[in-house]
Amino acid sequence: MQPMSLPPELINATPITFFHELWKIHKLSRVVASEDPFIRSLAKPMQEKIDKYLKDCSLALAIAVVMDPRFKMKLVQFCFSKIFGEGASLYVKIVDDGHHELFLEYVALPLPLTPTYAEDGN
Repeated sequence: MQPMSLPPELINATPITFFHELWKIHKLSRVVASEDPFIRSLAKPMQEKIDKYLKDCSLALAIAVVMDPRFKMKLVQFCFSKIFGEGASLYVKIVDDGHHELFLEYVALPLPLTPTYAEDGN
């Protein structure tokens, strides 16, 4: 049995790529509203799993998106407003707070010694 291989577009995927792909998958909600009962019955369980995954993983992915200078917080706010509706502001705040907390942890790290300082014994 051969190991499962990833599609080429996911081999070098970044968190931003996954965020965009999740955003595309979230559009499945249009299919859930389909008039065809068979399609609805297939799409609804998938949509529930996607929504759970988004709620569980969106913080880490969104922080990565915020750190990318191309996107910043605007993309997160836009996507979350579409995904979470009126509850989006809570998730945006969680991302914003997480981003600030990550920054404060980074600032608290000791600076690495550069070769010049190491030689001086400082």
